[in-house]
Amino acid sequence: MSDDFQARTLAGERTFRNLDVSDLDLSYEDIAGLNLRGCTFRKVDFSAAMLEGLYAVDCTFVGCKFARAHLSESKFERCTFYEADAECDFSSADLRLTTFSDCDLRLAKLENVRLFRANFEKTNATGANFYNAEIKGAIRLVECDFRMVDLRSADLKKCDLHKTNFEQAVLRDTNMSECDLTECNFAGADVWYLQVKGADLRGANLSSFNLREMDMSDTIIYKQQGEVLLQNAGITLVDKEV
Repeated sequence: MSDDFQARTLAGERTFRNLDVSDLDLSYEDIAGLNLRGCTFRKVDFSAAMLEGLYAVDCTFVGCKFARAHLSESKFERCTFYEADAECDFSSADLRLTTFSDCDLRLAKLENVRLFRANFEKTNATGANFYNAEIKGAIRLVECDFRMVDLRSADLKKCDLHKTNFEQAVLRDTNMSECDLTECNFAGADVWYLQVKGADLRGANLSSFNLREMDMSDTIIYKQQGEVLLQNAGITLVDKEV
């Protein structure tokens, strides 16, 4: 089946349904415009492949390599990129204008990826590594699970990140200024030098924030959240004596 898939793509075929492909080297192949539904790929090497405009629905990718792959303007819906000890590697891939919707990207390697105007919706990326990703303030994360994700030094300024779970994430020196962070969870996150100036933080879990270490000017929060921040900074509020 694997050799058949390669032969069919070389012949120009681009639409595939319910295929099971394993242990295939497709690195550097030009197979842009693939349309996949219900397919499974195991240990397939897509390194540096031309995959622009790929559309995948209900597909599974186990231990696949997408390092340096060209995946711009692709869309993944309800796809899984994770199995125990067999995560996928997207290191240095081009994911500009790419959408992941209802996907499982747990523990994926996404170092140095290009994410300009990428879109993540209801996607589980727990433990994924986005270190040194090229974001430049244009990415959308909505209702995603980004627990324990490494986003060190990422520039997320003015991005829509609402309802995303950043519990225990590494957000050291990350720029989230002017972001929509409503109802996000930052519990236990490493927020050393996290920048949130001008962000909307209403309803967010700010238990790991410390006013002594962060510039929170122009942020929007609820009164109850402000009390938590003051408590974290060692400031006690008392009623005015009559």
